[in-house]
Amino acid sequence: LLKSMELPDSLATIGECAFSGCTVLTSITVSEANENYKSVDGNLYSKDGKTFIQYAMGKADTTFTVPEGVTRIGDYAFFGCASLTSIDLPDSLTTIGNYAFSDFTSLTSIVIPEGVTTIGYGAFRYCESLTIYCEVAEKPDGWSDSWNQSGCRVAWGCQVTGDGFVYETTNNSVSIQGYIGLDNNVVIPTVIDGKNVTTIGDRAFHSCPSLTNIVIPKGVSAIGDSAFSWCTSLKSIELPDSLTAIGDDAFYCCELLASIVIPKGVTAIGEYAFYKCTSLTSIVIPEGVTTMGDSAFRNCTSLTSIVISEGVTAIG
Repeated sequence: LLKSMELPDSLATIGECAFSGCTVLTSITVSEANENYKSVDGNLYSKDGKTFIQYAMGKADTTFTVPEGVTRIGDYAFFGCASLTSIDLPDSLTTIGNYAFSDFTSLTSIVIPEGVTTIGYGAFRYCESLTIYCEVAEKPDGWSDSWNQSGCRVAWGCQVTGDGFVYETTNNSVSIQGYIGLDNNVVIPTVIDGKNVTTIGDRAFHSCPSLTNIVIPKGVSAIGDSAFSWCTSLKSIELPDSLTAIGDDAFYCCELLASIVIPKGVTAIGEYAFYKCTSLTSIVIPEGVTTMGDSAFRNCTSLTSIVISEGVTAIG
């Protein structure tokens, strides 16, 4: 199996899919005398550093930052990568090539900078676990109609804080749309850019496998559908008194979540909200709750005590 590759000074052209299937390749080196290509940290670039050509797919890293100054991600640059879970793209980026991230099964999140004007055909094909955060508010004309061929979740008009919270601003409030930070213990800020955080959006923390503890700030009134679904390491979460709604599948399959206090202001708990929270042992439904969706606590196999207040009028 090919683990390293050295390119000679005479090499002038590299064809399409030249590195396809090189899943254990950890290093690509280039002769310093080559006038067309260069290697940086074992990855392949154009000589001027403006085009990222190929990621060495056998690397064990889980995160990667494309350097500032790169303007183009080449065709098939990350095709078939199975180790990275997140990639940081530079503000200098303008173009993402055909199939650049196709079949990238481990990638869970990516932020596309505002300056990207061109995305090629099938750029994110078969990225089944991916959420794409776009800084632009809508699809630019230069993005292929098949740029998101597999229908990955896309959030438009997003920005990112320095500590990794992806958010969008509506009027005078902020909605958290995702998290690309590295902390396992997360405290969501109360204010971002001078505006109050009021909502945790749909799928905002979906499938964050390393997330263990989270604190949601005062002022948040709604937790969206699937906001914390499949957070399989989540052990504790603090909900604010301002909370009024817990969406469908909000904590779906949070198997290590042993306890949760539902605030008195909550009026609705969605369908499958706590489905398969197998470590949950007891729950108190406060009197403000009037409706609980279908299967809200289904397959909570350790649940031995549930107190339902008199205000509840409908249980699914």
